[in-house]
Amino acid sequence: MNMMTEAQVEKAVDKQMSETHFKMVGKDVSVHYGEKRALYDVNLNVRKNTVTALIGPSGCGKSTFLRTLNRMNDTIDGCRVSGNITLDGMDIYDPSIDVVELRARVGMVFQKPNPFPKSIYENIAYGPRIHGLARSKADLDQVVASALQRAGLWNEVKDRLQESGTGLSGGQQQRLCIARAVAVSPEDILMDEPCSALDPIATAKVEELIHELREN
Repeated sequence: MNMMTEAQVEKAVDKQMSETHFKMVGKDVSVHYGEKRALYDVNLNVRKNTVTALIGPSGCGKSTFLRTLNRMNDTIDGCRVSGNITLDGMDIYDPSIDVVELRARVGMVFQKPNPFPKSIYENIAYGPRIHGLARSKADLDQVVASALQRAGLWNEVKDRLQESGTGLSGGQQQRLCIARAVAVSPEDILMDEPCSALDPIATAKVEELIHELREN
């Protein structure tokens, strides 16, 4: 008969509580760029249907930590992440994890807009199409329109959906990227100062969207 020590029991209970009550859990997360250590043993629990803000001075590692939550740091040469990050109890750094599927579940909007060099329509339609979220052209049209409306961009682009997304203004490009993120209905969205290039009206639209996403 195997007996567990008190410490092992506490660890098992803590793990079960985390998986039960939190959508995402980061424990002792550290990030290295080559020999330089950028993050030191960060711990964060994120509940479902909440808005969690990371606040700190410029350069303190907020963006670096955000990128660990959907493995965007994988794209940076020499970057190494240690510690443990789980999504619904699943270790997102397990070798068996499909990173493309993970990033569909955990979307991201960067501080600097990065639209695809495609039409406005295709910027939104690309994700739902490759993930099989639309069964017909009509379904896809509805997904595109809904995403653009939620990002507060529909009225400005509805008559020029076939124009290039890179031809939009900086603020419009950012809202296009937000629409692209919500189009695949992610479970979580990471936003890295998404309103820094937006005017007050567009910022208010994004804030409304964030509250809407929290409720859903």
